[in-house]
Amino acid sequence: MVFAKQVLVNLVLDKCVDFWILEIDLSSAFDTVIRARLLKIIEEITDEEDVPRMAQALLQQTALMIRIGSDMGEEFETNVGSPQGDGASPVWFTSYYEAALKEARQQAPQEEVVLPPEMQYADDLDLLDFCLGKLEAKLQACVKVFPA
Repeated sequence: MVFAKQVLVNLVLDKCVDFWILEIDLSSAFDTVIRARLLKIIEEITDEEDVPRMAQALLQQTALMIRIGSDMGEEFETNVGSPQGDGASPVWFTSYYEAALKEARQQAPQEEVVLPPEMQYADDLDLLDFCLGKLEAKLQACVKVFPA
């Protein structure tokens, strides 16, 4: 993303136009995934019957326990977040993230200029626009689809 930003800076300086970038780091992004929504997305993007069933088995009845130093807390169930550390989690998160961005794009004002509405890498999201007001509208659309 650094190279893309440098190209944008050079373009803006060359054309002498206002340009806005809002950088968002979706910290703890894996922890914000709504599992029911993720399962629906998985069902929509695959033709295989086994994939949604396996995902459901891995995502339901998840119990966590907090450890601080050598002290262990009580076990509790969670229904939010994507498990981390297995091969499926990054793919699930990327699918969830793209579906949320697609929904945010539909809610945000449409651009007449051919310009990507955002740049993303992993859990970093940069919203782009020539108009601060439109950028704020894009941010509000993202706030609606990404849980806090």
